[in-house]
Amino acid sequence: DPLFQISQIKLKELKENRKKLQGCRLDFDSKKSNLDRRFSKVTDEDIKIAEDKFVESRYLTVMGMQNILENGVEQVSHLILFAKNLLEYHKQCENILEALVGKLNNKKYAVSMEPKKNFVAKTLSDISIMSISN
Repeated sequence: DPLFQISQIKLKELKENRKKLQGCRLDFDSKKSNLDRRFSKVTDEDIKIAEDKFVESRYLTVMGMQNILENGVEQVSHLILFAKNLLEYHKQCENILEALVGKLNNKKYAVSMEPKKNFVAKTLSDISIMSISN
């Protein structure tokens, strides 16, 4: 579950933040370049708002990346726990299979020790079937 959260939720949030950051950067750059034009309606206030949005979006993106990187120890801890549980599962499988092999060997020995019966195939007359010639 923690690995799913990282791969699906946190990385998705980070991707969205990066997309928003790109949009804020483009908006800020556009407003900055429009300020130099003669007939532009862009004010210093508009540029300040765009810059603030860009800075905030950048901060959220950087913090998101940092959180993912700092969670490396936690991620590895979860992987270790998963590997330990997987190892325990396979040890239990080994014990079950060893017991089964022992029981099958005992059964094989018991069957091999039984006296062999002489098998005599029944004839058609024994089972009351007439032959074609009759």
